Amino acid sequence: MNDLYLGRYKTLHMTSILLGSSWMLLAF
Repeated sequence: MNDLYLGRYKTLHMTSILLGSSWMLLAF
């Protein structure tokens, strides 16, 4: 329930999504 922890988790989540999108684009 810590805002700092939640923010860090969201940042990590968005980063993983962006990396996943990049790998998908590279795959094609």
